[in-house]
Amino acid sequence: MERIAKEGRKYGVTLCIVSQRPTELSETVLSQCGNYLCLRISNADDQEYVRRLLPEGAKNLADMLASLRRGEVLAIGDASLLPSRILVDRPNPPPASQDAPLAQSWSAGPEDLDVADIINRWWRQIR
Repeated sequence: MERIAKEGRKYGVTLCIVSQRPTELSETVLSQCGNYLCLRISNADDQEYVRRLLPEGAKNLADMLASLRRGEVLAIGDASLLPSRILVDRPNPPPASQDAPLAQSWSAGPEDLDVADIINRWWRQIR
């Protein structure tokens, strides 16, 4: 990928690189990119990595990466005159996936859960 990123533009070849963990990607490949579309990044190491890749005038925008909403993108590069915060339309039909309802699951719990029996079995080391 590094060779394609470095020399591909001469031949009209472009790359679209997508990752949830930018620190696992080659800095050489990412430094050849002219445009960045950054979604929410909560990991501090990943945020710092993206900050180092951004143009000098846009480095302070990396501070907002952790606060982006679902479907919101920070667009930086040649394709955008100014760095922009963009809300992307949701797909229609939406994907068949959702976040787990953690708050409901923790507060409601299953009806047949016998906590005393679970603790007793745990202490006695039986199944």
